[in-house]
Amino acid sequence: ARLLLDFHNAIERDTFTLSYGYKDEKVLLEKFDHVVRAYKALKPQYRATIKDITRRMAEGMMLFTTKKVVTKKDYDLYCHYVAGLVGIGLSHLFSGSGLEDSSVAESDETANHMGLFLQKTNIIRDFLEDYEDVNEDTGARRVFWPREIWSNYTDDLGDFTFGKNETQAVACLNHMVTDALQHLPHCIEYLSAIENEENFRF
Repeated sequence: ARLLLDFHNAIERDTFTLSYGYKDEKVLLEKFDHVVRAYKALKPQYRATIKDITRRMAEGMMLFTTKKVVTKKDYDLYCHYVAGLVGIGLSHLFSGSGLEDSSVAESDETANHMGLFLQKTNIIRDFLEDYEDVNEDTGARRVFWPREIWSNYTDDLGDFTFGKNETQAVACLNHMVTDALQHLPHCIEYLSAIENEENFRF
């Protein structure tokens, strides 16, 4: 917990590395001193944005180490912390670079919706991969679909794995997609404001 909440300061320590996680995540942390060097080469205003967003994300991730995604409100809050804040940070970087108008950085709500849409798309797509990722210590499964939605269709999300209960599974999936689509008008508004082609493609 202490490391997570102090991570925004750790990104400024030249020799900061960590042996944690698995696969690519583990490699990234073990070679994090390369990230620190790249971060320190950035202009001060970019570093300030990255540090602020990193701090805010860590505080949210800390909350969700114990909090489960039960309601749609929880779902939106989780997606805000892991993706909406990224959208907000990127908007500030885009505007700060001079490649985009200052109005892009001023619309945190629109940038947040963009992040939520992209994160919800990933969560919907990765349902089975997440569900099969069981915590070795607690036996808990990774579940990001909110109970408030899926409980309308089943008492156990395992019912929706490997082609079981297809009618109810598709109905639940449609509900999840409909929830994500509420962000689409904001995404169009956000993308319409992006003038730089490279930023738009990104």
